[in-house]
Amino acid sequence: MPSPTAATLHALHYHQVDVFGVQKALEKVDLEAEREALLAALLTIPVVKKPKWSDAEKQQELDNNAQGILGYVVRWIDQGVGCSKVPDIHNVGLMEDRATLRISSQHMANWPMSGRLKASAAIQAASDLVFKGLAQPSGYTEPLLHAWRLKVKGAARSV
Repeated sequence: MPSPTAATLHALHYHQVDVFGVQKALEKVDLEAEREALLAALLTIPVVKKPKWSDAEKQQELDNNAQGILGYVVRWIDQGVGCSKVPDIHNVGLMEDRATLRISSQHMANWPMSGRLKASAAIQAASDLVFKGLAQPSGYTEPLLHAWRLKVKGAARSV
């Protein structure tokens, strides 16, 4: 079932844009050249040639990714909840899912961390997502998440 919000936005956009006018304008455009330019832009990886991020800015990125990973993983590992609202480091609720988890864990896999706590399965799972992320096929999170979830469920049954 499509999202009602997305359907509403689509309907509003349709009424704000003269679709037929856009289509007429496109008839006059060299579509092959337009397509080539679009593909070139889409396939160009954005890279900062000389990064000027402060140590504080870098730390904030790491902290925010760690918060997102832990928030999602705790809900998945401990409660079995998938897509959920997770507060970021500024206490703004963000919708986190496997895709955002993959992005955050792979981002951090490029900036390794230290000092992991071993008391929580969720923290260990988050750590695995970061440190074992490079070994996962295409950075997929499912194998690690499911393995840790099964460990927690198994431990709960044996209690």
